[in-house]
Amino acid sequence: WRNISSIRNLTIRSATEKQLECLLKDSKALTVLSVDSSDVRRLQNLPNKLQGLVIVDCGNLRQVLELPASLMVLHVESCPALQQLPALEHTAVERLVMKQCPRVAGTSTLPGSVKEIEIRQCPGLNQIGALPDGLRTFEVIQCRNLTVSMHIGMHLQVARSETSYTNLVAVNWLHQCDHYSSSCLGCALPTHTSTG
Repeated sequence: WRNISSIRNLTIRSATEKQLECLLKDSKALTVLSVDSSDVRRLQNLPNKLQGLVIVDCGNLRQVLELPASLMVLHVESCPALQQLPALEHTAVERLVMKQCPRVAGTSTLPGSVKEIEIRQCPGLNQIGALPDGLRTFEVIQCRNLTVSMHIGMHLQVARSETSYTNLVAVNWLHQCDHYSSSCLGCALPTHTSTG
């Protein structure tokens, strides 16, 4: 582990929480971190230069503490014990992916940098933060309790009248989203969208 301080991309599998903490403490140059370990209950002390964080199959993960301001991609998948995403508003997150996290009930305020949101199979999710003006893709699949569709519709309607959301190129709201209103969302989409 002598040269760990210069590693930029690190994937950690089956590590204990203590081992992970030691690795992160010495990983000063780390920009991309992938964690896949059922032994980790809390993820904390992330490197200041981190730009991408992928958390997958962390069955006992309950908490992710403060994210670095430099973070641009957050991907959380198959984390059944996680109840809340970490605060995102002070990050540079452009892409947010959350899949198969049944206990997460909502998201914090989303930063204005967010361009893509993908949420799949999160039945406990019932609300998300206000959508930023620069959002380009918003995809929700199998989130039966998410009741933000009216909020989304109204938000996009307001945005259209203020010529915001002109970059939005795709909204996908697919099966098992019980509270979805296609008429609301459909009429609220921007009249002019950019493809580039």
